[in-house]
Amino acid sequence: MNTQPSKDEGADAIAMNTDPITKGLCIIQAKRTKNVVPFETVSALAGVVEHKRAAKGILVSTAEGAPAVGGVRALKPGHA
Repeated sequence: MNTQPSKDEGADAIAMNTDPITKGLCIIQAKRTKNVVPFETVSALAGVVEHKRAAKGILVSTAEGAPAVGGVRALKPGHA
């Protein structure tokens, strides 16, 4: 089952952490898939994180990550 494309600019939710140490914008993307999460999905989220200058990105999925994706757990600009 696929959802219709939206104009959310790659973010299903945006959260702001106001903690003085870990503060910053957090981009959250949710995907429903039966198979592994494609690398392109993770790469696209990393691009949105960088574009919006967010502190991090979180990908929530019903699928398992592929081995190539497994190393990219925390998406931070310049660290993906």
